[in-house]
Amino acid sequence: KMVEQATEQAVKLFREKFQHDPTIGVAAPGRVNLIGEHIDYCDGYVFPMAIEQCTVIVGKPNGTDTFNIVTDAGVGEDAPTLHVKDLKALTPEDGRHWGHYIKGVMFALADSNPPACDMAISTTVPLGGGLSSSAALEVAMYSFLQAVATGKVENTKEKALACQKAEQTFAHVPCGMMDQFIATLGQGGHALLLDCLSMETKQYAIADSVSIVVTNSNVKHSLVDGEYAKRRAACEAVLKVLKENRADISTWRDATLLDLETAKDKLSDEYYRRGRHVITEMDRIAKAQAAFEKNNLEEFGKIMIAGHASLKDDYNVTVPETDKIVELATEVRGVYGARMTGGGFGGCVVTLVKSSAAAKVISHLKKGYPEGTSFVTKPGEGARLLDLTAALAPPKPKRQRRSTGKAAEAEAAEAPAAATDAQ
Repeated sequence: KMVEQATEQAVKLFREKFQHDPTIGVAAPGRVNLIGEHIDYCDGYVFPMAIEQCTVIVGKPNGTDTFNIVTDAGVGEDAPTLHVKDLKALTPEDGRHWGHYIKGVMFALADSNPPACDMAISTTVPLGGGLSSSAALEVAMYSFLQAVATGKVENTKEKALACQKAEQTFAHVPCGMMDQFIATLGQGGHALLLDCLSMETKQYAIADSVSIVVTNSNVKHSLVDGEYAKRRAACEAVLKVLKENRADISTWRDATLLDLETAKDKLSDEYYRRGRHVITEMDRIAKAQAAFEKNNLEEFGKIMIAGHASLKDDYNVTVPETDKIVELATEVRGVYGARMTGGGFGGCVVTLVKSSAAAKVISHLKKGYPEGTSFVTKPGEGARLLDLTAALAPPKPKRQRRSTGKAAEAEAAEAPAAATDAQ
């Protein structure tokens, strides 16, 4: 299991760095989004699912005034370490660094005065792949600080919103709330319908007969590079124009394609297409919800494919590699639908498929796009406290296999010769 792998690695790293054992462990998952892309910051609905890949933090109070945090999460250095003091004095810094996400969460919890700890972080969530490794890190850090203070992990909307704010202010990404909500509130075996206006949620069970294939294009993206922020700014500008044209428009939910057409002469072609994606994606997720409730996965899959086309043509956040993966995936019998997931500009494609056809999908993708890497996942769990007993246990000695038959005879014959050589 992914959580066991990450936990064992985190414990190993902690022991190597700090020369003692951790006493607390937490995990928070990455995610895919089945439908509803780039509308969490437009007061829309989204339909994400936690994946089994997760970020694990293990640690222990150290009796000092300094948090010492080490990670193995592929950031271009060998197990880089972050040292943090005086949480209330933390301020956002320029540039891009993994520590910014952590400091933002620490600042959010500064008033609770968590004790300083030694911590080690390991993750199985691909970095820069659009599977929200950032939210997994934020929610895991928040959960760890909860656990060290209270001995338990509590998953609330307030926790998700605090992690969202941490990313916006300290990592300089104007993200919506979806990633932090699913990392916090995800339930095993379920996808989460999230209303990003009211923040109401509803869990939908996903049958065992259905699997999710996630394919990483291995084209790296970084939302700090500006394109994500440009999309959000465009949406805000278009909505402002729509409100000027019709006074009873309050949010994107009130806008229609007719409103967009009426305002077309006031918008650039780029802004018009951005608005068209938001309005049509709102409609798609409403239809997708209805299809899912009727267990009509064929229709749900068609909506996924239409959503990808909109992300490609109107929102311009796909790349040729993710377009190719969607094309290949939908060629396989047993696939319901496929689409880019996450912020875009590279990253991953999510494919909804019959479990019996998942291996066939991965094989077909490997032949058609060998640069990619795929894995199958079921809906994972949200943030949680871990039992470290198994990870801390000493490895069991390997049992020696007893030779039988001819092999035993050969060993017996070799033994005297070995003894003679030794003399």
